[in-house]
Amino acid sequence: MASSPSDIMLSPKTTGLTLAIIGCGTMGTSILQGILNAKAQGIPSISPDAPSITKFVACVNSMASVQRLRDEFQDSEVRVNVIVANSVQAMQQADIVLLACKPYMVDAILGQPGARDAVAGKLMISVLVGTPVDKMVNILTHGSDVWRKKEDISNLQIVRAMPNLAASFRESNTVVEMGGQLRISSANKSIVRYIFGCVGHIVEVGPAQYDAASVLAAASLAFLTVAIDGILDGGVKEGIKRSEGRDILVTSLKGLVGLLEGKGGNGNGMKTGDEIREQFSSPRGTTIEGLVGLEEDRVRYAYCRSVMRATKRSLEM
Repeated sequence: MASSPSDIMLSPKTTGLTLAIIGCGTMGTSILQGILNAKAQGIPSISPDAPSITKFVACVNSMASVQRLRDEFQDSEVRVNVIVANSVQAMQQADIVLLACKPYMVDAILGQPGARDAVAGKLMISVLVGTPVDKMVNILTHGSDVWRKKEDISNLQIVRAMPNLAASFRESNTVVEMGGQLRISSANKSIVRYIFGCVGHIVEVGPAQYDAASVLAAASLAFLTVAIDGILDGGVKEGIKRSEGRDILVTSLKGLVGLLEGKGGNGNGMKTGDEIREQFSSPRGTTIEGLVGLEEDRVRYAYCRSVMRATKRSLEM
């Protein structure tokens, strides 16, 4: 049976942990880049007496992906070992497994011979959309109640997390679920917080809130780009060059974040959207005219529904 990260951390002979990323596409690469950037900047390890993550293995499915990763990390101080089409080998080499493949591939990866033994006693972090912990346990145990009743099911340490693409420059807001049916060790919780602390902020939620919180943390960024493009289109229609409008809008959005955080003014804490709209709107002014148009077109409802639909889809996967 493989050693758990907690066992490794207690061993004075251990100098570092190995992280395997299974499916190093857009999200997996962003997380890896964020961790490597954090290491280059001297971000502290998991805890003062614990080894850091010093070795990295990336498993991909094509030589094109191998070349992409080589180009991406050729200047990195830490070598990234790339394995092609052999996820079991990658998981065997690792102390920590980050599952970042496409959701439809999870059955093939976790259900293949040797996968269960490869992750037994190890921390496995899934950043797959949908794909609850119970589904991954069923795949690893082949859906057998006999397997699930065995004591060694406690060796399955599975955590769900949903970062966003800002992980590559350490500004992700990652939603993490470490509760549920599996009891995650304190050592493994520390590792999870370290990994996603390297790439930004962390919000820990329960299983019931995870899917909706994941949409707010990740998919909502894509939703907001629709509003951004609409505003830019309006600017172009009224005579502003798109590049100039983009510069204006990006800076204004940074200011909006500051207002939402409660910066400026009397500093009485975070502001709500309606409070900010009220501050911007004067009687018979331009802002209120535009806001009335948005309400007439049911834009607020459209965004509300997008979150509801995305959450429903996540629960269905």
